[in-house]
Amino acid sequence: MTGKNYIGDHGTYPAGRELGRGGEGNVFEIPNNPSLVLKIYNTPVPPTKVRKLRIMAFRSDTKIEQYAAWPTDVVKDSSGIVVGFTMRKLSNYVPLHMLFSPMDRKRIFPEKGYDFLVHVSRNLCAAFHTLHSFDLIVGDVNEGNILVDQRGMIAFIDCDSFQVREGSNYHFCEVGVPPYTPPELLAIQSFDGVLRTVNTDSFSMAVLIFQLLFLGRHPFAGKNLTSEEIDIETAIRQYLYAYSQNSTGRRKLSPPNDSLPAANISSGMTVLFSRAFEQERDRPGPVEWGRELEQFSKVLIQCTKSKIHKYSKHLPKCPWCEFKETRNIVFFFDDDAVGQVAAIKDIDTFINGFRIERPNTPNYQPVPAESYNLDYFTIKPVYRNFKKFHWLSILLASSISIWLFSTYNVAPFACIIGVITLHFALPWRRHLKAVANRLENEVSTKKKLLKSTIEEYVAPSELKTFDQKAAQMQSLVREFKGLPLEFTKRKSEIESNLYNSQLQSYLSNFYIRNYKIPQIGDARKQSLIAAGIRTAAEISKLRSKSIKGIGPTYEQNLYTWQRQVASNFVYKPDHSSIAREIDRLSAELAQKKVKLESQIKAEYMSLNYLKAGIKTKQNQINTRLDQLQREAYQAELDLEQFRKLAG
Repeated sequence: MTGKNYIGDHGTYPAGRELGRGGEGNVFEIPNNPSLVLKIYNTPVPPTKVRKLRIMAFRSDTKIEQYAAWPTDVVKDSSGIVVGFTMRKLSNYVPLHMLFSPMDRKRIFPEKGYDFLVHVSRNLCAAFHTLHSFDLIVGDVNEGNILVDQRGMIAFIDCDSFQVREGSNYHFCEVGVPPYTPPELLAIQSFDGVLRTVNTDSFSMAVLIFQLLFLGRHPFAGKNLTSEEIDIETAIRQYLYAYSQNSTGRRKLSPPNDSLPAANISSGMTVLFSRAFEQERDRPGPVEWGRELEQFSKVLIQCTKSKIHKYSKHLPKCPWCEFKETRNIVFFFDDDAVGQVAAIKDIDTFINGFRIERPNTPNYQPVPAESYNLDYFTIKPVYRNFKKFHWLSILLASSISIWLFSTYNVAPFACIIGVITLHFALPWRRHLKAVANRLENEVSTKKKLLKSTIEEYVAPSELKTFDQKAAQMQSLVREFKGLPLEFTKRKSEIESNLYNSQLQSYLSNFYIRNYKIPQIGDARKQSLIAAGIRTAAEISKLRSKSIKGIGPTYEQNLYTWQRQVASNFVYKPDHSSIAREIDRLSAELAQKKVKLESQIKAEYMSLNYLKAGIKTKQNQINTRLDQLQREAYQAELDLEQFRKLAG
């Protein structure tokens, strides 16, 4: 695909670097238009889909594009067949599910607290409301096809699956993920020709809001109070909202252990969740949710112990601190309480004692020739007559030639040749030229020596060595100043490694063969098991291996299931292991600090010695320059005088 040109109604789009692969197609950058990308389908696009894409591109609007990677132009290949479309490029966005995991939040959104999750929820409502106002239904809602950036802005991808209205007809959304599908649609075997509504979207949206506010938990994943087998899909079908406040009837699910209590959110949101999950009609829509989330955001206060711990002011104390202190559960990582170790303190104090100042490069100003009392060239008396002797000899030879021509009828050509030969053969002319050449060479030599000495004075050869050693010292200083950041980064890696180790251990308890995974039947499960993928933990191996019968769509379903399983994981830090690793890191950095200090001191001393040597050399050269300049002026004067007297 890369390198091909695709033709659209609004221009030609060359396919550049591949940016991503999906179940339906691949996405490529467009080198001549960095604000757009290309989506090229893997299989031929049916006429109905082509029609849908054209309608979507025609209805493109800046308000839609604010919240969606919306088709802006339909593209054809060289044969004139529609193969894909262009859409807005989403830069610096990550999948919404990255906000569910405390470790992902720390890594990607390190300064964001619970208030950010509320903010993202409000933006999610705004996105749904905007799309609905254009008579669009998202349909296939899940945490994998919605992205979020550092500002909390929402962007939908895979928009070509949206339900789009065309007059009285519809282009339906024929796909969906069970955990986000309302019960009335789960009861249908196929989504072909099924009309979705704002009400069905509102169920899916409420699931995402719940997952954001309850830190990844699914509203229909709870503690089973019966002997029945109840998975998420079954719970949705039976309206078994795990956090229900309805006390009538026998409950089958209750909130899982170590989850955020429903009392931590506002009573208004508790009612909205109940309306969204426990009945079919009159689900709260984006506007109603947006108003309630706006009110909730105004009652959030900051914990006195942590800047990223935010919670509702109706609570007696910070729930995040309570989880950490009473149950050793971390939902928001905060390094405020962890100070720097002794190994990396006083960084600035040490560095401030070292200043690298490059030796001065003086601007040499030549002394005017008049300032010197130069000796005039004393020419030998015989040189003054050389030219006279030469031309007298030529005149005599010419007279003799004329006499020979007139008396003995000697050929005039022979006479002329004889005179010319004599002109070049006479010794006086050659001797004068040799002296002139010697004087010219002396001028050239003196000038070259003066020039090279000036260059050495202005830019000594040792200056290159100084610059190289200064660069080495600056590199050491940067490494030294980076010790606090290195400590923070590697300390985070320690926490991350322990977190991932616990998560992998948790996921390894979920065997693929024991769970219902959309579109993954027994045959595909056997293929996975034969390839060494037996548990949710091993699904990540799909990134590096290809399994026959498990294409991009099935991989996506497996990763979705893995994320659902992981959403119930609760991280409980092993403080003793963390402390041991941090102690080891502190000792390592302490040794590194001492070594760097020694290297910086040695380099600094070496630079000072080198700088002093350069200064001494420049002083010596400066003294010599006066003599060299005098000699160069004298050589020029000698040549000038010789040419006047002997020329």
